[in-house]
Amino acid sequence: MILITGATGMIGRALVERLAPLGVPLRLAVRDRSGIKEHLPEIDKYKTVNVKEHDFLTLNALSMSQLVQGCDTIVHLAGLVHQPHQPASMYELLNLRATKQLADAAGKAGVRSFVFASTSAVYGSPPLQDVCEDSAVRPDSEYGTSKHLAEEYLRQAQPVPRLIVIRPSLVYGRGDRGNMLSLIRQILKQRYFHIGNAEARKSLIYAPDLARVITLLLEKAPPGFNIYNAANPQAPTVKEIADTIAAAGQLAQPIPTIPEALVRAGSWASILLGNLSPLPPTKLDKLTKSAT
Repeated sequence: MILITGATGMIGRALVERLAPLGVPLRLAVRDRSGIKEHLPEIDKYKTVNVKEHDFLTLNALSMSQLVQGCDTIVHLAGLVHQPHQPASMYELLNLRATKQLADAAGKAGVRSFVFASTSAVYGSPPLQDVCEDSAVRPDSEYGTSKHLAEEYLRQAQPVPRLIVIRPSLVYGRGDRGNMLSLIRQILKQRYFHIGNAEARKSLIYAPDLARVITLLLEKAPPGFNIYNAANPQAPTVKEIADTIAAAGQLAQPIPTIPEALVRAGSWASILLGNLSPLPPTKLDKLTKSAT
């Protein structure tokens, strides 16, 4: 049996939709069982799937032990992401401590494989050019730091025979609540503009493709501790991404362009004047510097 935590999230639902039709025995850990059909409307038709409520905010060894009992494989997707205003303690609780307790329970229960969804944020902020698995790790956010510390715990503790750490690039797809959804909304409301030539490249991965990565690694990854970056083969430019969204939204007007120097000057001026800038320097860097 495979336990999938965060089963109603963007990646989780894509993985369930890939495995459930194959008759793979699945246990889905969700915070609220009553809302699962909103995310997985066909869940009742799969007889090999059972759903278990579990809130990682209420951590205890007994509940973790019960959650993993009878499982051969765990795919740990649950975690805190896309909430920059949360305190560091919440990232430590949900991304580090929860992973520790789940991995420890897995080891005691005889689980053979543990997949941990980390993040390319462990490499730090852009510019990032073709980072590979042995590139320097420099997390500079609470999110990236908590994921890196969880990776290191798994590396040192090695609680199960096979550990698979996946560092995805920006993930997008149905159920997205992050940067891609924000970009789509801004473009469709015609509040977005190209900054300079918008030639910065961004590695992306579509959620169903990431589900394919996970299933492939469950088949192929060797025993021991393994780390894999995950991204679609091509890294499109910001301009290509935005223009594709605009075309899909059938926008009549082309996306306007503003010189980068002008945008940066306005952003810093807004901060110095005490106003909340809609494009602070950190966000500008994400739009104007490559991350591949």
